[in-house]
Amino acid sequence: MKRLLLLGLTLLLFARCESSEDYIFESQPNILALMRIKGIEHSYQYPEQVITVDQSYDIKDTVNQYGVRGAQVTVWGEDGSFFFFSWRSPEEDYRTKANFNDTTLYHLEVILPWEDTVTGEAYMPSPIQISAPADSDTVSISAEPYDPHVITWNSCKNTELYALYCIPDVDDSLYKNYPNFLFFPSFTNDTSYAFFLQRMLAPWIYDEYYVLRVIAVSPEYVDYMGWGPSGSVSNLSAGYGMFGGIAEDSVRVYIVE
Repeated sequence: MKRLLLLGLTLLLFARCESSEDYIFESQPNILALMRIKGIEHSYQYPEQVITVDQSYDIKDTVNQYGVRGAQVTVWGEDGSFFFFSWRSPEEDYRTKANFNDTTLYHLEVILPWEDTVTGEAYMPSPIQISAPADSDTVSISAEPYDPHVITWNSCKNTELYALYCIPDVDDSLYKNYPNFLFFPSFTNDTSYAFFLQRMLAPWIYDEYYVLRVIAVSPEYVDYMGWGPSGSVSNLSAGYGMFGGIAEDSVRVYIVE
């Protein structure tokens, strides 16, 4: 009986090994379509809409770092707006300049070179504008416990949450001189936030300019980034990725102790 049991386990393990060798990797499209809603133009904002079209790869394959070429990418709205995204160079993604609003349902269609089609749809957030602090204001961190500098902005439609960044306004190569916590976002569902009060005990570098950015994030992008409770990571008809939007505004403030 023991020999028969051992033989059965051996055959079961052998069958599992055989089945694993028969596995065939199937490539899937991976598309990140993040639209930006622009309010007042700032040098801190991205000037164009960018869509990354890529594909998943077998672990043994060499990854094409430039993504998929030859895809036809279009976005259109039910208000009649139509945007065609063209490839500009091997080092860049599909991009164009486009203006979106918060009342139109937008559709994404990506026709891949191997003739598969991926679609998605989303509403975009409302334009966002920081009301306080003002551009070029001086912010004193030492005054936070007594008179906190509350950051405020308008309420945005089609928004799951707001993300806040405060990044040193220096050359990127100098970022290593700054504490890492400055580069992590803070989140809120409200339209005001005592951002500096939350971080006043950390080692700020004073007497410097910082870019304070507030971003309204659509539900699709929140899920994609894992910032919310949902387990969904894609709102596309096939493959992986996301079609959604953000609205952002920025001010440049001078921080003192």
